[in-house]
Amino acid sequence: MTAGKPWLTLRCVPLPILPSPPATPAEPPVAVDLAGSVLANLSRRGGFLVAVFSPALVSGATGRRWRQEAQALLLAGEAHGDLTELPCPIASATLRVAGEELRGPLPLPFERPGAVELELVDAIGRRAFFVGARLEIGVAGPAVAEPAPEE
Repeated sequence: MTAGKPWLTLRCVPLPILPSPPATPAEPPVAVDLAGSVLANLSRRGGFLVAVFSPALVSGATGRRWRQEAQALLLAGEAHGDLTELPCPIASATLRVAGEELRGPLPLPFERPGAVELELVDAIGRRAFFVGARLEIGVAGPAVAEPAPEE
């Protein structure tokens, strides 16, 4: 975490925390990529900071991809940085947890104990840092099919 960065000042609207249903009964989600998504909302729920990414790119066990809302819950979470307006398109996301740095798709369900830092960068280089004691990531809501790549 970078010292001296201003705290984020954002309007927070409480959202319900939804379970992570499979996109279809036959194919549960196995990974989510926050890069390319939109940070749509931040709110507090009990002891958690909740970041909502809508839509995020989700992958299934067979390799099928779709767009769906993702929620990151950080226990005792705090937000720092210079992303001050929502919604905000996210160009890159880096997760640091237990001495490991993860970029790209994160496995689902994602539940890792220990101190975490989620760094988000928008298209013009503004950064947000979310820190907490534990991170859980899941998907919720309706799924929208991702077009098949052109060959």
